[in-house]
Amino acid sequence: MRAHWTPIAAVGLFNSALPFLLFAFALSWMVATIGLGAPNGEAAQAAIFPMLFPLTFASSAFVDPSFMPGWLQVFADHQPVSITVDAARDLVLGQPVGWGVAASVAWSLGIVAVFGPLTLEGVKLSPRERAVLSVLVLRAGRPVTTAELADALSRDEPPGNP
Repeated sequence: MRAHWTPIAAVGLFNSALPFLLFAFALSWMVATIGLGAPNGEAAQAAIFPMLFPLTFASSAFVDPSFMPGWLQVFADHQPVSITVDAARDLVLGQPVGWGVAASVAWSLGIVAVFGPLTLEGVKLSPRERAVLSVLVLRAGRPVTTAELADALSRDEPPGNP
């Protein structure tokens, strides 16, 4: 069977990447939370593996869940990797998009909503580091002068919008 590339197929391929990108962003928050609690890189990797292993291999990414034992099918059908893979698969194949894309986005946003604040809470920044970070965030998209940084570091209150 030959694959025929059409503009519609290219759109489906592009659209199929979107659930994966959003899910990868969400997982980065989860991994960052775990990594911040680890004493070193090796311990972080060892702590992350038990979480990623079942999510990856007990999913529909490699095997149709109908071939799995009944108890594992329930997990595989409802976990975020399977839902994201199935949503992307529907998008790339041009099949009707059901609840899968919405569920994938919901899982990703839920993960970010839980692990985003936990990650930020785990970051230990001094008041000076917070002031520098605040200036850089509030002035995103334009250069920040050393005078602006020095001004932010010399103030007692956090910097505001310019």
